[in-house]
Amino acid sequence: MQKVLLFFPNTSNDSVVPRAIATLSSIAKQVGFDVRYFETSFYKKRCSAAEERERSGEFKSFDRNSFIKLLPHERLRSDFYETLMQYKPDILAVSANSLEYELFCELIQEIQSVKPKPFVIVGGIEATIAPDDVIINPYVDALCVGEGEKTWEEFLVRFKAGQDITNVNNLWVKNDSGIHRNPLRPLLTEQELWTHPLDLSFFDKRHFTYVFDGKVYLRGNIELSRGCPYSCTYCVNTGLKQIYKDLGKFVRVRPLDNLQEEVSRLVGLGCEMLYFQDESFLSTPYGVLEKFCRWYEAKLGCR
Repeated sequence: MQKVLLFFPNTSNDSVVPRAIATLSSIAKQVGFDVRYFETSFYKKRCSAAEERERSGEFKSFDRNSFIKLLPHERLRSDFYETLMQYKPDILAVSANSLEYELFCELIQEIQSVKPKPFVIVGGIEATIAPDDVIINPYVDALCVGEGEKTWEEFLVRFKAGQDITNVNNLWVKNDSGIHRNPLRPLLTEQELWTHPLDLSFFDKRHFTYVFDGKVYLRGNIELSRGCPYSCTYCVNTGLKQIYKDLGKFVRVRPLDNLQEEVSRLVGLGCEMLYFQDESFLSTPYGVLEKFCRWYEAKLGCR
């Protein structure tokens, strides 16, 4: 069985459940790959934005070490290298924003000692808004521009079968003949976006731990919608709208039945708080929020 190592170079000292990783894992397992996960969440790093806000008094402070044990920063590089050498993945898939991509670049040099070298593919915001910068990285073989659900699945199916992957839409692929820059596929519809349930098998209690108002809760992250109706000049969504111009509906709202299934799942796992990761939660149609709130109170006994 071919193997995929999913890599999340988290630059924060706070643990999270990266939805992109959970989605990629779900799809890869469905296609028939063995999947492992490496993250940098539990290694000591420089002060995060949340910690800076605690120091300024904006957030209530707390002792992270009292409930999450962080490993020495010095172990990060060696542990990543050891994972690569022991697991020997066929594919190393990375999801990263700009800061996370910088950490990836620091660690990826370890891959030069791994034989055979895995196929390295990068996705996320950095690959989408700065693909020319990412594709010239000597260790990167391909990148995904924009939404990756369908692209990742098609790529894995072709890779597994030994077929050509240089003409998969949304992918930029680098080989001996140059860089193959494929066109974007249409945006996923509301019915397509949340088809794959998140694979949460790599995550434990630490990933759901969240401090709010100085107290510790178990928090579940969920996506009610994707995209933003506004065009603020400082926001990456404005750039994404330009990239996806004329390729479909940019703002999509999750079907209520699908949302209910995911919320019930998170509550069943013990989550005491839900965090909606929408780009603009309050732009969600009022009727959608009203129906959700009525269901939430009636079915889960929550307000």
